[in-house]
Amino acid sequence: MRKIWIGSLISLMISVSVNLIGKMLNDDMITPFIIGSNAAILFLDLLLTGAVTQIWKNVSPYRVFAISNIVIGIGIASYAVYDIKTDHGFLAGIIGSLMLAFIVPFIVVLLVAELLIWERKKPKK
Repeated sequence: MRKIWIGSLISLMISVSVNLIGKMLNDDMITPFIIGSNAAILFLDLLLTGAVTQIWKNVSPYRVFAISNIVIGIGIASYAVYDIKTDHGFLAGIIGSLMLAFIVPFIVVLLVAELLIWERKKPKK
């Protein structure tokens, strides 16, 4: 359980530091947006996993991580499609396109990595 909280704090520090360093280095916010968003998603997943497993002791942390990751992924994908469809102007839908290109695949990688870890660590029958 302690590993989940430590990982959560590390991902929060990465998210904040990447965004601050990216802001200080240049005005181009695309790279810090992508890296910071990925770290923030990992932070939310680990935070929800730690909180729920502290409240309910008999629930599997792998299941909580997967469910929270799926919910966050659906929310991000639906906002990205909404942004692409409704934005007007010069850079219409750029945030939604970036989310679909870089952030949604990161969520899928998290789900696959979690599945592989769960398969490896589940008890043999």
